[in-house]
Amino acid sequence: MAKKARARTSSSGGGGESNTGLIVTLVFFVLATLTLGVFTYFGYDGQKQLAEDAKKATQQAKTNADARDKEALRAAVLAIASGNEKGEADAKAVNDLKGKTGTLYADSTKGLRELTWDESTGRPKDNYADLITKLRQDLAAARSAQRAAEQSMASAQKAFDEERKSLNTQLTETKDKLAAAQTKANQDNEVIRKDYLDRISSIDKDLSQTLSETRSTMADQQADAERKSKVQNEKIESYKRQVAERDSRLTPLNSLEADTPKGQVLRVDRAAKTVYINLGSADYLRPQVTFSVMPSDTTGKAAAARDAKGAVEVLQVLEPHMSLARIVSQANDLRDPITAGDLLFNPSWNSSQRQHVALVGIFDLDGDGRDDTAEVVRNLERQGIAVDAWLDLRERRIKGPGITEGTMFLVLGERPGLSQAASMQSIQQQGDNPLFQAVTLINTKFVEMEKTAKEKGVSSVNYRRYLMQIGYPLPRNAKPVDPTNSQYFQGVPGGAATPPAGGEQPK
Repeated sequence: MAKKARARTSSSGGGGESNTGLIVTLVFFVLATLTLGVFTYFGYDGQKQLAEDAKKATQQAKTNADARDKEALRAAVLAIASGNEKGEADAKAVNDLKGKTGTLYADSTKGLRELTWDESTGRPKDNYADLITKLRQDLAAARSAQRAAEQSMASAQKAFDEERKSLNTQLTETKDKLAAAQTKANQDNEVIRKDYLDRISSIDKDLSQTLSETRSTMADQQADAERKSKVQNEKIESYKRQVAERDSRLTPLNSLEADTPKGQVLRVDRAAKTVYINLGSADYLRPQVTFSVMPSDTTGKAAAARDAKGAVEVLQVLEPHMSLARIVSQANDLRDPITAGDLLFNPSWNSSQRQHVALVGIFDLDGDGRDDTAEVVRNLERQGIAVDAWLDLRERRIKGPGITEGTMFLVLGERPGLSQAASMQSIQQQGDNPLFQAVTLINTKFVEMEKTAKEKGVSSVNYRRYLMQIGYPLPRNAKPVDPTNSQYFQGVPGGAATPPAGGEQPK
């Protein structure tokens, strides 16, 4: 049994050695494969890393080259700008590198302070070295000028001190002379005063002797002078009475007060707002003539002083002594209406002859800032009233044939003037002001027409009072006229004013 066991053990031990070799071989093969795989992997990964490192090195080399070019360009530009360029090398470097560095060339040349880069020459007109040289020259010139000024100042100061010393000396001498002159003058005055006192004393003695002799003579002379003075005063009073009498003959009568009724209201049609009046073709009446209406018991000064009850305008001439007229206005149609028997007034209308008037001044009937003189002239002409002369404010001329002894009224409009601000402006401009000149010329014409009217014996009357008296239709609630409104007299000759009907002769 023991032999069988050993034999079995021996047999199984030979097979075990064969398996061990196989296992070792397999293990070695696996390890070798793994090692080859590992080395293969690490070898491939190293090549990739080397490629990336080479790429990065190339990029870094390009970046370094760009930076080098930029620094080289900056250095070359600064060398040229400062005047320290190395022959043609810096200019060549700038020319070679300015296209490779993008906007660096333009930025570098524009960023140079106090320098202007010339693209045609590739360098500044003046470099920093040139500027420094010029500044040094300017500094040297300034210092030289300062030294000259200091020398001039020293010379002037020296001359001033000498002049002051001389003046002080002259002042001292003058004071001494003045003191001496005052002393001598006082002495002379004392001699003269004493002489005068002696002479006055002598004269007093002479006067006292002759005074009694002259008193009686003076009394006689005074009495004679009083008699002559009385006679002279009587002559003066006589002359005054003569002058007053002459003036009374020369002064024209106020025709508004002396005006008599031209007609009378016969009948009133209140529904139609018309009236019938006792004037007609036999009275040379024609349409468009206007009359102011007064109460039946009002004439003379009372008529001139009070307001009219209203006004009427002739519409149609019916008979020799009858016409139809419309009521243009009534002051109070309830309390004081126009009634039959009321009197008709128009100082410029006459049944036997044509009346003549003249107009001067601003005739702004509604206060709208526009002069209505031309319109008033046309309306008066339509009523048969001749306008002998009128002042055109726009053209600043007197128009019409002119004022004569036959002119009944000079109708006075508003006298133009200047506002306070315009007056101050004209004063500051010393009269060289078109507005001031226009107002001055218009007022000169105004005074000229007033003077002519006075010489011809023509009455002057306010325009609103006159127009009311002749029954001229005045607008109600008209704005007050502002005579300083420059719209009245800023027109250009040949402008807005319209001439009246008929011929005219501007003056």
